[in-house]
Amino acid sequence: DRFKIELLKPFFKDKGYFVIDIPAPGRKVEKIYLSLSIIKYMLAEILNKNLSVCYWTALVKFINPQLVITFTDNHPDFYKIAKNCKNNINFAAIQNAYRDESYLSKNDAEKIFIPNYFCFGQQTEDHYKKIGAKVKNYYKCGSLRQHYADQENKPKQNEFKEFDICLISENLPPDNDPVKKERLESLVEVPSGWCYWGVREL
Repeated sequence: DRFKIELLKPFFKDKGYFVIDIPAPGRKVEKIYLSLSIIKYMLAEILNKNLSVCYWTALVKFINPQLVITFTDNHPDFYKIAKNCKNNINFAAIQNAYRDESYLSKNDAEKIFIPNYFCFGQQTEDHYKKIGAKVKNYYKCGSLRQHYADQENKPKQNEFKEFDICLISENLPPDNDPVKKERLESLVEVPSGWCYWGVREL
């Protein structure tokens, strides 16, 4: 997916890579690729009842890459495409943000399919195992964006005061989040004198 592609480019600057657009809230598909061969692949996916992702599955199979990697680790279409192509192509997802998928039904949680997951840490692995998500390999490596931030903003010695506080901003919780009220209250009730930088993720 094109989302945050600039964060992945440094890893593939010396490799041949291709970006596939998948629609998502706030983003639209910029390019559609069609040829007779891709249409044939699409027809095969339709016959296999992969209707909702027949185009993207066909495109991936046509390109036949060594690796498909995404920074949109919670996109349902990625799960479907990875499952459709699992026998011949490697798939990986990089965790973009903290995940609490407790609101998902058992059936929806079991639809999470990630062959290789570069996640923040043990908490993510424990959570996904608890809800029944299908993740084959976990690679606990922290946050990619945090790594870039650390590299860009290495503090000079004694630059920060001992008691400086930073509050990390986050996305607004969805309506079906079971702890939405508590999350919003925790963001609003900031003690006097602290600096609050907003709710939405930068």
